[in-house]
Amino acid sequence: TPGPWGWEIEDDIATVEALKKIEPDHYSPAFFTPIIGTSLHDWCLKNDLILTEEKEALGNRSVTGGGGKIRGVDYAALAKLVVHDPMIPLRPQHLARPLLDRATRWLGPILRSLSRRSAG
Repeated sequence: TPGPWGWEIEDDIATVEALKKIEPDHYSPAFFTPIIGTSLHDWCLKNDLILTEEKEALGNRSVTGGGGKIRGVDYAALAKLVVHDPMIPLRPQHLARPLLDRATRWLGPILRSLSRRSAG
């Protein structure tokens, strides 16, 4: 988050280093995005820091989408610092998809065969 002196990548590097030391079970990186209607958003507007007023872009705090929101921040440099959560491949939706695909390939021919037998 840019302070009165501006944005400095050293603050973000320190955050990443702290994450490495802490070794949390899960983390969810996000880029600072002022929420429309808040005093922080109003302050950013007053100080000409907001790059876009598109509600969809300002509603996206993801590090992978939405692009830059705040003037004076090097988002390309920040993207290089992003630490991805190693637990994402273990989430149910990521585990279930290969199993469902495999089950469909295995059960599909059996179900089609049974369907033909019952129709014939």
